[in-house]
Amino acid sequence: MRALNHVCYVHHWAAFIGTVYAINQPILSLQLRKLESVGKIPCFLAKGFMFGALGLGASYWFDGPFQLTIAYFGVIPFLFYVYLRNMRCTLRERNIGIFSWIGKYSLEIYLLQNHAFSNGRHLVIIRGFPRCNFIIVVLAIVLTARILYQSTAIIRQMLFPNDGMRCVQEFSALTLGIIGLYFLARVLIWADMVTVGTLSTIVVVSGILLYQTVIDITWADYFTSEKPKRSQSSKGSVASINDNVRADESIAAKVSPPIMGTFSIFVIGLWWNSWVFSAGTLPDSPLSIACGAFVNDGMWIPVQVCSAFEKSKIQVEYKSTSFFGPAECGKLSESIQWAWPKTSNGCSFRYRSDIEVQRKLEGKRVMFIGDSSVRSLFFSMCRFMGDLDAGGFDSSLQSHSDSLRKFGTTVIEFKWAPLSVDVVTKIKNLKSTGVILPGNKMPPDLVLVGAGVFDKLHLALTDEDSQSERDVVTRLTAELRSLHQMDIPTVWFTPPTVNTRALNSDEKRNQMNEESIEDMRRVYAELGVESSVTFVLDGPSFTHERVADSFDGVHYPDDVYEAGSQILFNALDWLMDSSGVPIASSYNDRPKFQGNPFLGLMMLCFAVIGLFFFDGYFGISYLAQIFVGGNSVSPSELYDDALDPIFTRLKLNQSTKECKVEPQGADDELRSLVGRSSTSSSLSRRR
Repeated sequence: MRALNHVCYVHHWAAFIGTVYAINQPILSLQLRKLESVGKIPCFLAKGFMFGALGLGASYWFDGPFQLTIAYFGVIPFLFYVYLRNMRCTLRERNIGIFSWIGKYSLEIYLLQNHAFSNGRHLVIIRGFPRCNFIIVVLAIVLTARILYQSTAIIRQMLFPNDGMRCVQEFSALTLGIIGLYFLARVLIWADMVTVGTLSTIVVVSGILLYQTVIDITWADYFTSEKPKRSQSSKGSVASINDNVRADESIAAKVSPPIMGTFSIFVIGLWWNSWVFSAGTLPDSPLSIACGAFVNDGMWIPVQVCSAFEKSKIQVEYKSTSFFGPAECGKLSESIQWAWPKTSNGCSFRYRSDIEVQRKLEGKRVMFIGDSSVRSLFFSMCRFMGDLDAGGFDSSLQSHSDSLRKFGTTVIEFKWAPLSVDVVTKIKNLKSTGVILPGNKMPPDLVLVGAGVFDKLHLALTDEDSQSERDVVTRLTAELRSLHQMDIPTVWFTPPTVNTRALNSDEKRNQMNEESIEDMRRVYAELGVESSVTFVLDGPSFTHERVADSFDGVHYPDDVYEAGSQILFNALDWLMDSSGVPIASSYNDRPKFQGNPFLGLMMLCFAVIGLFFFDGYFGISYLAQIFVGGNSVSPSELYDDALDPIFTRLKLNQSTKECKVEPQGADDELRSLVGRSSTSSSLSRRR
């Protein structure tokens, strides 16, 4: 559901429909009370008919096709629950206080959670202790929402008073201010001046100007309202009044608040900056190219699958993430996973989530060229991109063939080349056809190459063949260097550790044993293969501790290749420039196709019905009028009676009707479910 919300942006309908319901809440509340006063049988029939209509829609939603478009039709079961919860007076009189209190700040909590505290990421204050972190973050969100709610009420009263002409003036000034800030932001981006120092200076200067503007506008009214108090306290003494005026208008009184505010912002910003970087609460800065010498130096660490404390220690000590959940607790007691130790080299290696990988590779093209081990890395990257079935058994696919996968705007492809000479041929063909040249519409942003293991199996051990193999490696070095000269980041995947005992034939054990492969790795390094690429992904570094898990001597379980992928993902910090483009699509983001313009138009039509027909149930409330005869219970007839008390409290123009129905007893729990009552500005516009 979160992926649906984040990609489709249709989660905004939730707040939209909730606002429509909140505006009509007084009318719906009055309708329920009027139905309960017309008699038991008409009341039962009217409520039962509305309940049946909403219940029929909810049941069809649960069992029908509407559930596939939950973003648009998900409001149906919620409306059904709200009506069921409030159709009886006994139920309306009982509510949970904390829900009512939270509902008061529900809009602020929703906005803060989606756009400030998360924004597609997790706010980590205490790394490795998710429950403690959850408690602190929830408290921070709730307290911030409360402050924001109070500030919004004060600012709204200041900017949009009940004076129509002044409200227009304030709105015009606010619009011009927003336009001015937008153009200022565009100028800063154009001048490449979007830095912390520039933004801090603008915030401080703008805050001082705003403070001075507020003082100039409100000072006269403040002084006028305070003058009687001063006169009474000073017993009419003119000298005392003048002293108070001079004290209030002194330079120190006007200048000290901006200075104190600027100093507070500076201290808080300095403290926050030092805290987040020392505690690692924010995503780590990109790794530098100097970290390439240490990124392969990880280790396999034991994991207590059923111990939340031990799994938290992994996050604290190794900045890794436990892959095991409650389902694995009953099957495994202990397992192992890949991590990096804490070092003093300034490189903070960590586990990269699938969301981070998808964001990093957005709009990129990655090419794998090599043997079956390289293909396993290709499948591992596809799994991080969202294709969880990549690498699984599929008899319809040819094992020794090329493959191409697209994940939105990301393209990942694999070129089958089991021998080193095949790799050379593949690179030459790609250059000759223009696929791998920078002038291509979408040249590779990263090329990963690996081979050599099967050269030992298919080539004899004579001196002539050994020399031929060295010639092929020399040609391979030249081709890799040419890619590097084209400014295409190139990665060489050193063959992983071979489990000699698991090789299934004497020929393989004689020619592909670990000692022979180690000699081959040394030859490739001596002939310049490793020095001709941008980065070396060292296969033995993440496989030598897991050599017993190699089931055929060459290949490993998926989690081993995921360790290699994690090394590569950390190396992407310096291998590949981040586009900074948010995730637009991926294999797992198929719910984005639920975004439908016709359904969006339908939602707008429902909103128009709810607003102009004064019905939070979008027309269903009018069905009650069928059963009550001469009594008027349709929402359009209850508008004046329901909203006159609110207009009176807000000192707005009141209805000419003399009959007014005052609210009785405690408010319905509708207010706590929706989060707030209708605003005066919305009601006045509809009136």
